[in-house]
Amino acid sequence: MRKDIHEGRYAASLAVPFVLAGVALMGTALVVACAPPPTAPDITIVQSQTNTQTQGNGGGPTASPSPGSGSGAITLVKVVQFGETCPAGKSVSGEDRSVRVGCVKHLTCTPFLSDGSPAPPAVHGPAPEFFGLIAGGTSATASQQDEAFNIDAKGIAPGIASFRCNVKGVSSLTFDLTVVS
Repeated sequence: MRKDIHEGRYAASLAVPFVLAGVALMGTALVVACAPPPTAPDITIVQSQTNTQTQGNGGGPTASPSPGSGSGAITLVKVVQFGETCPAGKSVSGEDRSVRVGCVKHLTCTPFLSDGSPAPPAVHGPAPEFFGLIAGGTSATASQQDEAFNIDAKGIAPGIASFRCNVKGVSSLTFDLTVVS
């Protein structure tokens, strides 16, 4: 019987270090679990963006931008209309390439790069070499707007007035504007 008791004490003496190690691990886990969580640093984020885009008129042509930055070579120049205004009592023609006598059709000259995108102002420069009336001066007048790439074509008598724009040696096709009563 003594042998069994002796073996039991030996087994119990071996178990004591494992029990003590388990208590120590539980105590460490308890201390870690009770520690307060770290606080987030006080960071202020400031984000700034500059909108360099202009609002369009529903997908149609818009006035050309003022000079800025960019690169490339101009391969195409287009003259398009981007609106028509009339004095009180007159209605707009409502037709492409047409303006009523006494009304003004707003035209813009837009140079394009070989990829089809509009040329940036740094490429096309501050003004076209020429943008104006080339024929039909008895039917319309052309006056420069504040922006060098835009002109106002005012109908003065029925007929056809022709406009052209040249930018960096590239000429637009002729833009024929029909003046109607």
